Amino acid sequence: MGNANEFAFQQTLIQKGIEETQKTIARFEELLFKIMTSAITVWVAICGWSITIKSKELMLVGIPALICFWSIAVTFRAVQLRYVLRSKETSKLLADKPLMVRAFAEQQMPDELAFRMHGDETALQKLKLIAVALISPTVLVTYLVLLVINLILFCSIEFPAV
Repeated sequence: MGNANEFAFQQTLIQKGIEETQKTIARFEELLFKIMTSAITVWVAICGWSITIKSKELMLVGIPALICFWSIAVTFRAVQLRYVLRSKETSKLLADKPLMVRAFAEQQMPDELAFRMHGDETALQKLKLIAVALISPTVLVTYLVLLVINLILFCSIEFPAV
């Protein structure tokens, strides 16, 4: 059985951990938006430059640029998903009434709730997070639409021979 001061400290740690997790999720969402904005800006600049200098081939440069930004977005989304999963796990543990009743009776928070603040995923779990991030609708749809538009522009624009 733990003492009251230790229990209060554990409760504070959990509360601060939850707050920081939510802030981190929001920061990653903001970063993902900035990455997407940067991708669109670079892509539009490449397409505009291609049209301005009448170089159809230059338009193809937009594809690797989009793929690079897509991979950056996937990486950030995968890291964000770790925090989302941690938040879900914490919420699930806090919603476990028998576990919480026992924790308050014993004045000791469960170790998996109070002390697990780091990611200990296996390589397979990390790959799964990357796969989920790769097909995340906000990431997938944006970059696929831009890639399709890029290909449509490339196939449909004809410049007169000089």
